[in-house]
Amino acid sequence: MVELTVTAALLVAEVVLLGATAYLLLLVFAGVVVRRQRPAPARRMRRFAVVVPAHNEEAGVARTLDSIHALGYPRPLFDVHVVADNCDDRTAEIARGYTPFVHERIDETARGKGQALRWLFDRLVGGAYDAFVVIDADSVVCRDFLSAMNDRLESGCLAVQSYHGVLDPERSWVASLRGAALCLLHHTRQSGLSALGASAGLAGNGMVFAAELPQAREWDAFGVTEDLELHAKLAAAGVKVAFAPEVSVLSEMPLSLAASRDQNLRWERGRLALVCHHAPRLFVAGLRSRDWPKLAAALNLLIPPLSVHAILAVAFLVLSLLLGSTVAVVLAAATLLGLAVYVVAGLAAAKAPLRLWLALGFAPIYVPWKGWLYAQALIARGPPSWTRTRRAGETSKSK
Repeated sequence: MVELTVTAALLVAEVVLLGATAYLLLLVFAGVVVRRQRPAPARRMRRFAVVVPAHNEEAGVARTLDSIHALGYPRPLFDVHVVADNCDDRTAEIARGYTPFVHERIDETARGKGQALRWLFDRLVGGAYDAFVVIDADSVVCRDFLSAMNDRLESGCLAVQSYHGVLDPERSWVASLRGAALCLLHHTRQSGLSALGASAGLAGNGMVFAAELPQAREWDAFGVTEDLELHAKLAAAGVKVAFAPEVSVLSEMPLSLAASRDQNLRWERGRLALVCHHAPRLFVAGLRSRDWPKLAAALNLLIPPLSVHAILAVAFLVLSLLLGSTVAVVLAAATLLGLAVYVVAGLAAAKAPLRLWLALGFAPIYVPWKGWLYAQALIARGPPSWTRTRRAGETSKSK
């Protein structure tokens, strides 16, 4: 009787996991087959405020500002606003060499990127700008970024997300594997969601908002995963985020597992909190109103990270073999095969470079590490706190 109950529970879990895998494959298929047309070049050119939140970024902020100043967009039509947030280094001093709009914010009780953005938006909304851009201070922006975003906004979009990838992934296998993951998450999945008429989601970097959006609602996403939180709230309000795959923002990533531990743990803890708070509401609201974008937003919160997805599939396969259930073995094997197809087809659809393909060879090291980290996130207590991720070559003083 006990064995029968365990087998039945396993079958239910495997069906759910296989359904999540099928959903990922649907996104790959949709992104490849349904080619959405880029909007026509707009006649009107909007005025942008490019907002750069920065906390102790003296080592990299100059490169970011160099790439922003090299944008192929009329220079009088965009200003660069740097928020030197709780900095105790030369970030503000360096930024003043590039822009007169450097805002120094000191508030030890309201820390984090979301708080800094809210603080600055409160000062800029209602002014001379038609749209706001968020670029992290460790990033490089492609030259056509503002032109592409202008076309999207003029076609009627209120929020747009560019492709957010990894800068210099060849510097380590960890950065390369992270680059492959972001290819799947920020290109393949967002392309599929956009093709299916859902909201593409926000990545925290390379986000663009029409001025009327911050004016109509307060920016109140203050968690450690403020991009996911904001997207959940926009989805609940019926606002869709468009995806602009033709332009990119590339940012630095930690070069080792040790350096990326705190960042990944913070992300997963923040994501789990959002799953509990927002996913059920979005799912129920989507079902009641037959609103596909709300359902898709809920599903994207509920689907576990790819590493956890793979660990569950392997665990289910082992348990199925121990129980001797042929049906359970087939379901688990189908899930693993589906995940493999998703990775291969997704990277191919995103035209990932060879370096990212080769990084997959390190997945047997990374996947268990990420699973252990996810387990820590599940048992952790209290809200996750924001801490700055150390950049490559920095000492502990720059934390």
